[in-house]
Amino acid sequence: MKKFCLSFITFLIVSFTVFSVNASIVSSVYPDFEFDADYDNAYSVTGYSGSEGEVYIPETLYNREIKRVSEKAFYKNSVVNSLFMHDKMTVVNKWAFRNCPNLSRVYFSKGLAVLWDFAFAQDAKLKYALLRNTNLRSVYQSCFYNDVSLKYISLPDTLETIGPSAFSKTALETVVIPKSVTLIDSRAFSDNENLLSIYIPGSVEKIGGDVFENSDNVTVYVSADSAVEKYCKENSVKYQVIDESEFPSEIIGDVDNNRKLDVRDATLIMKKVAKLNSVFFSQNCDYNSDCELNIIDATIIMRDIAGIK
Repeated sequence: MKKFCLSFITFLIVSFTVFSVNASIVSSVYPDFEFDADYDNAYSVTGYSGSEGEVYIPETLYNREIKRVSEKAFYKNSVVNSLFMHDKMTVVNKWAFRNCPNLSRVYFSKGLAVLWDFAFAQDAKLKYALLRNTNLRSVYQSCFYNDVSLKYISLPDTLETIGPSAFSKTALETVVIPKSVTLIDSRAFSDNENLLSIYIPGSVEKIGGDVFENSDNVTVYVSADSAVEKYCKENSVKYQVIDESEFPSEIIGDVDNNRKLDVRDATLIMKKVAKLNSVFFSQNCDYNSDCELNIIDATIIMRDIAGIK
């Protein structure tokens, strides 16, 4: 009898342990979220049931960092309209924010390293993907696929690969590929009728099939004798050879691309906000990295030029 009781107690302990590890954790500290414990003593967000549209992912839970968003954590969530990741977030998993019909604004973590397949796909109101200040190395398959309002992206100089259909079916107009990128996979920028120009450096050694299929208005700016120039020739894609020194500036805030930050940059932003001109909002316009392109960026540029803190 004692042996049976001991075995039964052991069974209960084991069963409870498995349940604790595998089941989502709901905490009174953050009752709107669900979490999972990860292998590295950190947590992932697995769900959100709150009613607030502005979602701030917590930084810690029970003294452990919250570092990831799990697969399908916010899938088809119609409540969230703005998302803010703290700067220790590293991974957004597959389908995490797919088909969130009201998501229009995302602040991406500076620590972000990976965006997995369809992570932000079919988010009809998402306008900007300002990834410049992240540590992103890969944008995987269909990550921003069919984001029909996505007009501006900025990519970090840590990025190495752009996956299949990553930016297919968007409203992108101009794209600058960082010099760190070596692979652009198939259909990465296909079905973008608004895409007018894309700058691709000589660092890109491999380019997949149909990258610009149905993006009939694009001109690809390439380095002489590069793999991309060869691709454009072989696939009858309109291109122009220019020196990489003529690519858009990498200076944050240099809207007019004259390789310096000055009052003209702030003025152009203000005119654009006031709808007085149609100047292109380059990857460098979000001067304060708040994931918005507005008058605040112009104001901070002017204050910095004047030395006002």
